[in-house]
Amino acid sequence: MKKSILLYLLVVFAMVLAACAPAVAPAPTQAPVQADPTKAPQPTQAPEATKAPEPTKAPEATQAPEAGLPEGVSNLLTVKLRQGIQWSDGTPFTSKDLVGTYNIYWAKADASWTYLKDVVAKDDYTVEFQLSSLSPRAVRLLLRANQPAAYSQYGKWMDQAGELRQQGLKNDSDEVKKFLDDLFAFKPETAVSYGPFVIDPGSITEAQLELVKNPGGYNADKIDFEKILVYYGETAATVPLVLAGEIDYATHGFTPSDVQAFQAMPNIQIVRGPTGTGPGLWFNHAKAPFDKKEVRQAFAYIIDREENAKVALGESGKALKFMAGFTDLQVETWLEPETIAKLNPYEKDLAKAEELLTQVGFKKVAGKWVDDKGQPIKFELAVPSDFADWLGSAENAAQQLKAFGLDASVRGFPSSERSTAQKEGKYDILVDLCLYYNPPHPQTSFNYYLNTPRNAPEAKDALKGFNWSWK
Repeated sequence: MKKSILLYLLVVFAMVLAACAPAVAPAPTQAPVQADPTKAPQPTQAPEATKAPEPTKAPEATQAPEAGLPEGVSNLLTVKLRQGIQWSDGTPFTSKDLVGTYNIYWAKADASWTYLKDVVAKDDYTVEFQLSSLSPRAVRLLLRANQPAAYSQYGKWMDQAGELRQQGLKNDSDEVKKFLDDLFAFKPETAVSYGPFVIDPGSITEAQLELVKNPGGYNADKIDFEKILVYYGETAATVPLVLAGEIDYATHGFTPSDVQAFQAMPNIQIVRGPTGTGPGLWFNHAKAPFDKKEVRQAFAYIIDREENAKVALGESGKALKFMAGFTDLQVETWLEPETIAKLNPYEKDLAKAEELLTQVGFKKVAGKWVDDKGQPIKFELAVPSDFADWLGSAENAAQQLKAFGLDASVRGFPSSERSTAQKEGKYDILVDLCLYYNPPHPQTSFNYYLNTPRNAPEAKDALKGFNWSWK
C-alpha cells in the first residue's frame, strides 16, 4: 500500500460572544481557466499544503475607469478558457457553458452579480466579465469559487435566464421566480463534469461511491489512476478504515486518541493543514437570557479556550486569540494595529463574568446562578454528535460552565440535520462553525453565520435562525 496521508485540519476553537458554524464543504476545485485580468489584481495563489498561508493583502484603490468602457463598467476581466477540455458527456467546454452559468447565477441572485454588469462571450474560448466594482472577493468568486455547469445539460435554463436578464427584469420578479421553480424541479439522473473524474451513478450506496476517469477532463492526462473510492461517514466511521489501512486520504477532525493510534502506524503521515476553522457558540437571541449582551460576554470570560481546543483536538487545536469573528490568520492583514488594539481578547476572567451577570440582575444562590426572576439558568448546547472534535469541544464547554454554577447540558444530533437546526433555531446554544477561512477576505466567515438562512432576524415566518439583529 502507498504511504497514506491524513490531512488533519488545524482547528481554531473560538467560543464567541454573540455568534460565532456538511463537515465543512471543501473549497471548490479550481476552474480550468487561464485568467488575464485587464484591470484587476492578480488572484491569490493557493498556499503550499503544509505551510501557513500568507494572508492576502487588502486591494489598492481601484483605478479610475478608462474611456470607452460600457456605461456603469469600471473594470474588465478577460478569461481565456483552456481549449481541448471535454465534459464527461463528450461535449466541449466552451464560453457558452460559462456565460450560461452566470445567467443562471443572475437569476439566483448570486453574490457575483453584486460586482457584475454583464458577462459576454467574445469567442468560443474567451469570456469578458464586465465589473461595476472591483474587490478581492469579486476576483475570487469569478476565478476560483463559482463553478460552471454544462450547456449540454442546462442549456434550456441558461438561455431562458439570459433572455430574462436581457429584458431588464429584476431577479426577484414573478417571471424569474417561476423560472427558478422550473429549474429546481429538474433532477438530472447523471452528473456531467469537466473535471478529471465524474461520479459513477451505479456505484452509489449508503456507504460509498466511485469516481471514474473523465478522459477529456481538466488535467486528466496528468493523473495516473482511473478510479477513486469515496467512503461516506464521519470520524467514527473513518477511524476503523484508517486503522485497517483502507484509506489513503482523509480530512476528518480526529480526536487526540485517534491521532495517537495513527502515529503508531509506519505508513501514515499526518499533515496539519494551514487553514483556521472551527466551532463556536451560536446563542439563540430569541431565548432568554441569551438576548442579553452581558450574558453572552460572560460566557466568553468563563470558557478557557486553550483547554477547550486541546481537549478536542490535542496538538492541532488552537485557541482563538483576537476574537474578531474571523480567523486569527487574517487579522493582522485586514485590520490596522490601532484597531487590533481595541479588540477584546476575552481572556478567562471569572470575576469579570460574575460582574457582568450581576449587572443584569442575576445572582448566585447555593452555588447556582439564577436569573433576575429567580429562575435557575438552565440550557442545552446542541452539537452534531458525529463530529467527534466538536462533540469534545461542547462537552468541555459544558463542564466549564457547570463548574461556574450554570446548569449546562449537551444534546447531540446527527450532522445531517445541521441545516435544519440552523434554520429553525430550535436550540438554546448551537455549537457550529464560527470561522470559515476561505481566502482572501474575512467576509467569508461573517457571511456564513450572519446571513440567511442561518440568521434571518427579519424573516416573516418562524425561521429566524439564531435571530441576531442586523441593526
